[in-house]
Amino acid sequence: MAGKQVYPKAVELVNLKSWDEAMKWYDKHPKEIESSYVFAKQCLLSYVTYKCMSTEFINRKIRINAINPGDTTTGLTDDSNRSTSPTGNAEEGAQMIENIFLKSWNGYADEPKDVGYPMVVVGRDICSYMSGQLIYIDYGLTSSLTSMALLKSDDKTIEDISHEANEKKST
Repeated sequence: MAGKQVYPKAVELVNLKSWDEAMKWYDKHPKEIESSYVFAKQCLLSYVTYKCMSTEFINRKIRINAINPGDTTTGLTDDSNRSTSPTGNAEEGAQMIENIFLKSWNGYADEPKDVGYPMVVVGRDICSYMSGQLIYIDYGLTSSLTSMALLKSDDKTIEDISHEANEKKST
């Protein structure tokens, strides 16, 4: 998966000590930052997984987790839709997002509260031993995409495997 290839570069970047060092890194790595939004997300996830066991945080009982929301309806949705559309049309962008991320699984965009509630729980003492977790709040979309990528080598979908498992049970 692409994330495995980017991880070492993202870790390298997030471990730099100064803004100037980071800017020099950016100048030397134009390919890695072609998709700035995606690379920024990968850096965030790399930071969480790489730094969660650092003594600088553990000694102070600081936990590091990441909430990764799916398509969320906010005040920025219209701007996001416009930037998604090749023509800058918000309706076209909304349709593209729906077709790519929502229609395939009969999903829907979440609301800020759908992300906020889990954030409250993760911040409470009930999760005091939880650190280094990447929490996807996207109604299973990321898990499904990961599953499809892992199964791709066999050219089987998760539905194929599920169907095969059901057939074995009935025989």
